[in-house]
Amino acid sequence: MRKLLAFMGLGIATLLVLSRVRENGSGAASPEWSGEERSRDTIRGSDRVKPAAPTREDLAPGAPVPAAVQEVAALPGAAGLESLGQDELLLVLANETDDNRRVWALFHLVNRFGVAPQTTGVLYGILGSTDDPALLSAALWGLAQSEEEGAGPAAAAVASASLVPELRLEAVRTLAALGTDSAARALEEILVADPAEQVRAQAAVHLGLTRPGDPVTAAALGQAALEDPEPIVRSAAIDALSASSLPEALAALDAISSRGGLEGERVRAAEHAETARYLAATAGADRTTTFSEPPDPLVAGAQPVR
Repeated sequence: MRKLLAFMGLGIATLLVLSRVRENGSGAASPEWSGEERSRDTIRGSDRVKPAAPTREDLAPGAPVPAAVQEVAALPGAAGLESLGQDELLLVLANETDDNRRVWALFHLVNRFGVAPQTTGVLYGILGSTDDPALLSAALWGLAQSEEEGAGPAAAAVASASLVPELRLEAVRTLAALGTDSAARALEEILVADPAEQVRAQAAVHLGLTRPGDPVTAAALGQAALEDPEPIVRSAAIDALSASSLPEALAALDAISSRGGLEGERVRAAEHAETARYLAATAGADRTTTFSEPPDPLVAGAQPVR
């Protein structure tokens, strides 16, 4: 009797296996995802093996992409990207042909996993291989959150080479976020040389925010406040100088108050200089502690001083 029951159990198991084979259309039963969300971590039928981190060859355009990544990459917009891990998002960035999809993948990658060395390499590759403004801006945004030494020169290269003012503005923000000496020198160059007044004005604003204790920056802002042909840039430079307690900044404000371009600029510089002297005389205060970020000079109805 026991033998008969064992034989019947073996037969039932064999029938189940054959049924599964017919359903899958092949001789190997494929694992079945559990749940409506097709979780990446819970699989019935076999254990999922985590893929190895992608190598340089894996990240090269045209490299083979795992089926799971291909399936998610085929979805529109940002759909499905939240289910991918760091390595899989890197593969999407390297192989996806839809730039909008790559932008979303980049945001997911940086927001969830930070900017690892492999991510930085992919960002550099994007800067050198695409002309899509949205993707380039996203790559600059990612570099702004890195500590890679090459991030500053990469952003400066975009600022000097791009014909799109919005991209140069994003490069200015990236350089300001990095906060290094080389980034400050690049911002000072942008303040003098960029053809767009809004880019020069933002360079002045960010220099005031990030380099209030730098005498080289104070000199560059003083020059811009006196010599830039656009009132909006001169006004931004004057306000940026007000952030500093350095003697160089005070000397620049005094020079502007006596020979600035417009009367309003001279009055504003004189007020900043008077406030700086008052704070220094009464409490020895550092102007940087009283300075808050000024509004974007080109938004919210801001007008240059007349």
